Amino acid sequence: MVNASSNDMFVIEGGFVSIAESNVSITNSSGEVSPGSSPGLLDIAGDYVQEATGTLVIEIEGTAFDIDTESYEYDRLSVEDDISLDGTLEIENNDSVYSLKQDDEFSIITWDGTISGEFETIITPSLSIANAEWYLGDLYENGTIKVIGSTLS
Repeated sequence: MVNASSNDMFVIEGGFVSIAESNVSITNSSGEVSPGSSPGLLDIAGDYVQEATGTLVIEIEGTAFDIDTESYEYDRLSVEDDISLDGTLEIENNDSVYSLKQDDEFSIITWDGTISGEFETIITPSLSIANAEWYLGDLYENGTIKVIGSTLS
């Protein structure tokens, strides 16, 4: 847990950080942030700011996500206040652990305040499903990404 006084902010300036809870706002200026314990939940009691050289890494090992039992098969960033996005979102999937399927849906970001900005770069794993693609159209509305049937003919 990142723990500091309520007026503090934890700033990540390089390196890889994997944490589950922070009682202060986090600014990712140039590091890689991975929620929880591979996979897991990062709960921030404050704001999350990701700058142009920061990366949010989301691991997917299944579709189950149960906060009550703390059973997570994919990562989620949960922000109690505002979220400001830039930089890179990198989605990782190890096919030997979980093979993505059409209609899989993942709520990877939640926030209670406002959202501003967008990721400059989004890296998604390749899909081995015929006629399937990633749908990211709800990412900035409700934090959800999906595997859908291809809209291409």
